[in-house]
Amino acid sequence: MSLQTELDAIRQRELAKTPPQILAIQQQAFELLAVTGTADRSVGIGDVAPDFELDAVGGGRVSLRELCARGPTILNFFRGGWCPFCSMELRAYQQLVGSIEAAGASLVAISPETPRFLAEAVAESELSFPVLSDHDNQVARRYGLVYTVPEALRAVYEGFGLDLPARHGTRTFELPIPATYLVDRGCRIRRAFVNLDQTQRGEPEDFLQGLREMNRENDREAQLSSDPPHPHRDR
Repeated sequence: MSLQTELDAIRQRELAKTPPQILAIQQQAFELLAVTGTADRSVGIGDVAPDFELDAVGGGRVSLRELCARGPTILNFFRGGWCPFCSMELRAYQQLVGSIEAAGASLVAISPETPRFLAEAVAESELSFPVLSDHDNQVARRYGLVYTVPEALRAVYEGFGLDLPARHGTRTFELPIPATYLVDRGCRIRRAFVNLDQTQRGEPEDFLQGLREMNRENDREAQLSSDPPHPHRDR
């Protein structure tokens, strides 16, 4: 079963139990954000991925420069452990960690939540790859992914018991657009999925396939550069 099929099932369950007035507010907020063109300002294929150095859950610092020095990297920006769509996506990537590492790549996930809340998400989904805390969305902002939650939607979140400032350790009501990037050794983005609709995510299998295609491309280039030149023949 694809990730999107599972996400669609979650969406249907959420729609069934959400009051119509709340659905209307959510739709209005989505339309407002879509008009602003926030997603259109994000970095994309061909761009150099902005470097970063962030704290990882469990300790240590992780930098994109160091990751790229070791090989390709898959970057996943997610909203937080409170988001069921994000949790499902993270679990889908967890199932592919072995294949991603076997292809010589790294996988990291990035969220604006504090390490305390992210540690809960890591434990709940049994994640073995690095999960990084992006305080105040500083990295997501450099990737062009940050948006301010509309006021009407803030009230909805608060009604659900979701206190974003507390979970982020800030006073702001900002979230990153869910996004996934495949970055090569030169820190250039080779594949990207960015969608303002939190129920839509890139397929992890597609990013794994993109990684394998990139590796085959690199192998061909290496082979061509190592082939001896053909001797010149006079005619």
